[in-house]
Amino acid sequence: MAVRLTSQFSDGLFQAGLAWLVLLSPERQQTPAAVATAAAVILMPFSLVGPFTGVFLDRWSRRQVLVYGQVIRLALVAALTLAAASEQAGVPQYALAIGCLGVNRFLLAALSAGLPHVVPRDLLVTANAVAPTAGTIATLCGVGTGGVFLSLEGAGSQAVLVSAAVGFAAAGALAMRLSRDALGPDQPPDQPRTGTDLRHVLRDLVAGVDHLRSHGVAARMLTAFGSYRFWYGLWTVQAVMLTIGEQRSDLSGAAIVAAASAAGFVSAALVTPVGRHRVGERPWVILVLLAAASATAVTAVGQGVPALAVTGFVLGLAAQSLKICTDTALQRHLEDGHRGRAFAVYDVTFNVAFVAAAGLAALVVPASGDTTLVPLLGAAGLAVTAARYHRTSAVAAST
Repeated sequence: MAVRLTSQFSDGLFQAGLAWLVLLSPERQQTPAAVATAAAVILMPFSLVGPFTGVFLDRWSRRQVLVYGQVIRLALVAALTLAAASEQAGVPQYALAIGCLGVNRFLLAALSAGLPHVVPRDLLVTANAVAPTAGTIATLCGVGTGGVFLSLEGAGSQAVLVSAAVGFAAAGALAMRLSRDALGPDQPPDQPRTGTDLRHVLRDLVAGVDHLRSHGVAARMLTAFGSYRFWYGLWTVQAVMLTIGEQRSDLSGAAIVAAASAAGFVSAALVTPVGRHRVGERPWVILVLLAAASATAVTAVGQGVPALAVTGFVLGLAAQSLKICTDTALQRHLEDGHRGRAFAVYDVTFNVAFVAAAGLAALVVPASGDTTLVPLLGAAGLAVTAARYHRTSAVAAST
C-alpha cells in the first residue's frame, strides 16, 4: 500500500505538471480537438504495446517491475524537465510523456495482478475498494498539490516535475523492501523462462485473450466497463470545454467539478462493497450504470457548474464502483498465470475507449461545450450498456 500511495501521489504531481505543459499553459489553445489530440498522443501508444507487457507481468517478478519501473520513470521525468526548461515544445515533450505514462500503466497493472498474493481471497472485494480508491485519492492529492505549486508566483512546471521525480525514487525504495516473490507470479515448472518470452509474445497474448473470453463473468464485466469508459470520456471532454473552454483565466468551475468527481470516487469505496453484498453483483452493476445514465442526462437540462458537479459526482462514483467490480472479477475468476495479460488488456480497453470518445468529442462538441447532443448520446449509450449487461448475464445464468 505504501508503494501504491507514494507512486500515485507522485504521478498526480507529474500529471499536474504535464497538463500545464501540454494543455493549460497560456500559450496553448484549448479546443475539443486539442483535448482529443493530447489524449491520443498520451494514451494510444501504450495501448498498442500494452498487451505485450502482460506477458512479462506473468513471468517477471512483479516486485522487480515496481522497482525498475520507478527508475525508468525517474529518468524520463528528468529528461522531460530539461525539455521543459529549454522550451522544446511538441514532439520531445509528448514522446517523454508517453514513456512515463506508459510505465505508470505498467506499474498499476503489476500492482493489481499482485494484489491476490497479499490479500486473502475472501477480502478481495474490500481490497479492490480500498487499494485503488486510496491510490486515486493519492493521485488527486498529487494533482492538487501540483496545482498549488503552479499557482504560486514564479513557480513553474519544472518544480512540479522535480517533486514528482523525488516521489518516484521514494516509491522505488519502498518497493525494494518487499521480497522478490512477494507479488508473484506463480511460475509452474514448465513455464518458459524470460529468455524465450519474445518468441512467444503473440502466442501467449492470444492465449491470454482466449482465457479471458472463456471466463464469462470477467469478460462481461470488462465489456461493460469499457463501454462506460467511452461514454464517460465523451462527457469529460464536454465538461472540460464548458468549464475552461471560454474562460481560461478562471479555473474555479473546473476545480469544483473535479472535486465533485473526486468525492464520487471516494464514495464508491464506501458504498460498493456494501451495495454489492446486499443486492448482488449483477443488480449492483446495472443500478450503477442506470444511475450514470440518469446523471448524464442532467447535463442536457443544465450545463452550469452545479449541474456538472452533480453529474461529475455520480459518474465518478460509477466509474470507481465499476472498476472495483471489474478488478474483483478478473482477480477472482482468472488463473494467476494469465492474470497479468488480462490486466494489460484491461488497461488497453480503458485507454482506447477514452481516446475513441475524445475523437468523437472533437467532432460533436463545440469549443464552448454548449450542446445537448453529447449528454443525450451518453445517457442512451449507458442505458444500452446496462441492458446488454443484464441480457448477457441472464443468458449465462440460465445455461
